[in-house]
Amino acid sequence: MQPDQSSPAVHDPAGGVIERDAAGNPTGFLKDPPAIALVLGAIPKPSAEEWLGLLAQAQAMHSRHGITTIFEPKAGEEELA
Repeated sequence: MQPDQSSPAVHDPAGGVIERDAAGNPTGFLKDPPAIALVLGAIPKPSAEEWLGLLAQAQAMHSRHGITTIFEPKAGEEELA
């Protein structure tokens, strides 16, 4: 979120929830896609090279624990290309 989006004055987006503490301050926990979308645009996407490196790290971690197959239902064409 932008700095001004983390103040108590920010309202929940339609269809989403910004969780707040007892004092009404945002905790940073965002529920449902409209609230999550507030921060997704600020997260840089990894390059293809970085993405492959991250996948290799994840594969190695899972292999160490005996997991041989991973399914990511939210993976899109960009991630699978």
